[in-house]
Amino acid sequence: MIKTLLIAIHLLLVSLFQWLSIMVNDVTITQNFPATVKAGETFTVDITIVKGELAGLAKLQQDLPEGFTATQVNTANATFSFKDRSVKFIWMSLPPDAAMKISYEVKVADNVPSGEVFMGGRFSYVVNNERKMASIPVKKLNVINSSPDAPTVSTDKPADETAEAPPATTTPAMVSAVRTVFPEQITGGQEFTVSIKINKDNVTGFAKIQETLPKGYSASGIETQGAIFSFVGEDVKFLWMNLPEDQIFTISYKVKAPATIKPGDHIEGAFTFQENEASKKYVIDPFTLKEGDVLAMDQGGTNDAPDEVKTDEPEVKEDPLTGEKITTPPVTPPTPPEKKVDPPKQDVASGGVTNIPPPQTGVFYRVQIMALQNSTVDLGYFNTRKKITETVVPEQHQGWNKYTVGKLSVYKDARDKREVIRTQNNVKNPFVTAYNGQKRITVQEALMITQQKWFR
Repeated sequence: MIKTLLIAIHLLLVSLFQWLSIMVNDVTITQNFPATVKAGETFTVDITIVKGELAGLAKLQQDLPEGFTATQVNTANATFSFKDRSVKFIWMSLPPDAAMKISYEVKVADNVPSGEVFMGGRFSYVVNNERKMASIPVKKLNVINSSPDAPTVSTDKPADETAEAPPATTTPAMVSAVRTVFPEQITGGQEFTVSIKINKDNVTGFAKIQETLPKGYSASGIETQGAIFSFVGEDVKFLWMNLPEDQIFTISYKVKAPATIKPGDHIEGAFTFQENEASKKYVIDPFTLKEGDVLAMDQGGTNDAPDEVKTDEPEVKEDPLTGEKITTPPVTPPTPPEKKVDPPKQDVASGGVTNIPPPQTGVFYRVQIMALQNSTVDLGYFNTRKKITETVVPEQHQGWNKYTVGKLSVYKDARDKREVIRTQNNVKNPFVTAYNGQKRITVQEALMITQQKWFR
């Protein structure tokens, strides 16, 4: 009697587990559809997800039997897709409601044989930047085909959707991830950019880039390509519920080094993805951080050091570029320190400085040849004294009156122009600057945007 009672209780618990719902990490899922369907007919699948305050990225996936096709009915603001027998609902941001309902319609082909099929699935979501998964309880569907020649279908139940994925296996050679660090040599306290170029070779769905930094370094995201970015401890993570459509794409993040760079400091990481329900990993080659001099003239952009500052002496002054004693042309008198007056907005043709450079578009490079604080110089000076015949563009930036020449779309051309100005025009310490439209940006940012290579 007791044995029979225990068996009955066990069967009841198993039935509740399989037929009603399953709760994992406070997410409860139920699905409903008819118990029986005829070949050639349609039926609706209704799924209820009780998620509480869960938000952010999520994906629900069900794999249908052979001969079944699906079309969306209610997506709850998700992106719906059906391909290769897989039904997918993908949310970039889950609805705020504690419970939500989705549904889709299934068409059973005329040639689907009679028999039992089983439909389960999984709901993937993110908690604290870690992927979690809950199963959709498996439910049986009885297919009836009146054709006497129709074969029967397999009644094997699907595998447990919450079972742990097998260990990562060797990745196909077609998938790759290449890391680039700019600049390659850094000093203590300096910021640098890490970019990773990924060739996913038709891989879709969930994926993750994880990089480990040395202790004391910090990171922030730049280009995420739709991933969730996080930096916790020493780990940098990019997490996708669904990889970008592009076969080749690039992500990037900014790193700030500590005051002291230790020998052996390096970055290591891997690209992990799903293929044929197996977890696979591509290990990215480690990069050893090297300490070197800061190349300020080409990485400045928004932190450029001025070449020379004109003195306030009224008569004999130094050449702002060479340091030689000369009689300078007339200049705009400096603003008295006791008065807070914005610099006048003057016409460029008259030799003054305009607050806004001529309208420009796109990313380009110039060469800065002078920076003055509290004074300006007549533009004719550069022609008469330095034999610079091309247009000199004045601008105000971070409290300095700066003068640049050229507009080049390729960094190497700007670098070459810098050297010509240095040697042929006898300009001290010219350097390359970068712009995105009318905004001055760092050369580093410009190289990232244009995907160009830096040259010393």
